[in-house]
This record gives sequence, structure tokens and C-alpha cells, in this order.
Amino acid sequence: MTQSPHIIIVDDEAPAREMVGEYLKMHGFAVTLCDGGKSLRSAIETGVPDPVFALLCEHLQMSPEYVFKLDGPLNLVRMMSLADLVDRPDLKYPSFAPVELPNLRVATSIFTAMQERAQQPMSVQRNVYGEPLQSCSDRPLTGFYRSGCCHTGPEDHGLHTVCIEVTAEFLAFSKARGNDLSTPQPDFDFPGLKPGDRWCLCAARWREALEAGSAPRVILGATHEATLEIVALKDLKRYAIDLA
Repeated sequence: MTQSPHIIIVDDEAPAREMVGEYLKMHGFAVTLCDGGKSLRSAIETGVPDPVFALLCEHLQMSPEYVFKLDGPLNLVRMMSLADLVDRPDLKYPSFAPVELPNLRVATSIFTAMQERAQQPMSVQRNVYGEPLQSCSDRPLTGFYRSGCCHTGPEDHGLHTVCIEVTAEFLAFSKARGNDLSTPQPDFDFPGLKPGDRWCLCAARWREALEAGSAPRVILGATHEATLEIVALKDLKRYAIDLA
């Protein structure tokens, strides 16, 4: 519909086309019915006032003969297709040139570093100081591999690398977040924890507890260096038990 009182209705369903046409005629509009692209172009050429046709050409920034190259009613999709029918490069979308976002580049480098460290043999894995990784706990026996140390490897997707000393506050926080560490689960070789126990916790879980103000104390000498990809050393030091 335009500002002109003359309206062109294009619909291949005759009943719908005629019903809308009759309604508009009752309200004082001059109506032209078209059943497709060819009849529309004919109507534009013969029945639409010159100002209306000029408006179409103006918005397309094309001469009149280009408009009639379209195979069908004039709409947004066909307007865009004109760029392939005429020599108008300015109507084409700019070519897509993929770029690597800086944030994605940083995230990729962190992930790569974590993977490289995770694939190190246990015998050479180190703590946050770059020194040999100390034992975290033998009773209860902890670690993703139940080695007593917070070793990590390709299978350890949760990065169980932070050696913590469990507190009642942290156990309550963890349970409230859907991770019940108090209840034994023999099927997973998990004894259940109580305040004072030491355990290898997921780095992301420790950070979550830190942000909630419920972080447990940590043993830096037994905390794997891969933790530093998730948690800043300065934050770990604030909760360190073994910091001189």
C-alpha cells in the first residue's frame, strides 16, 4: 500500500484477492487485482499513477526498465535479487571476511595451555609455584585418579586441581548449589566429607565459592598449577593454609 488511493493486490488465490479488493473498494480505494508477477508488471505499466511508479524506482535507485526484470511481485527478496540482474555492485552485500575475535583468541590459548598441562605425566606435574606437586590427602584418598594428589589428565574435564581443607560452611554452600559432598557415594568411590578433611576440588567450583564468599582454605603446595588458568594466584593466597 502507498500513500496513493490506488492499491494493487497481488495474490494467486482468487477468492482472497477478490474479497480484499471488494473491502477496499467499499472504503473508497481504487483497486487493481493481480494474480502474479506478470500481471503486476502490466498493472504497474498501465494502471499505477506515475508518482507511485517513480517512488518505486526512487527507492531502488534504478531506472524503470530494471524494475521489470523481476520475476514476480515486487518485494524485499526480489528487490535484493536485482543486484544479480543488473550491474549495480553497490546493492550487493559485502563479502564475508571471517576474523578471530581477541576474546576468543585468549580463550583458545587458555584452553590449549590447560590441555597441554593436563597431558603431562603425573610424575612431572607441578603446583602453583612450579614445584613438584605435594600430596593433598590419603585419608580420605583424594584426587581425580585417587592418587592422594590433585593430579589431572585428559579424562579430568572438571579440573579437580585445588587442594582444600573442608569447612562446614563450604559443605553447606556446595550442597545448596546441587553438589552434595557430605553424603557418601560408594558407587563413585566417594566417602563423603566432613569439616577438616582435605580434598581435591574442581577449580571452577572453588572460584564459584570464592565469588559467593564461601571459599574453603587451600593448600598451595598441593594445588596443581593448572588451577591458575581458572583462579588467580593472589586469590588462592588469601585462603592459603601453608603460606609462610
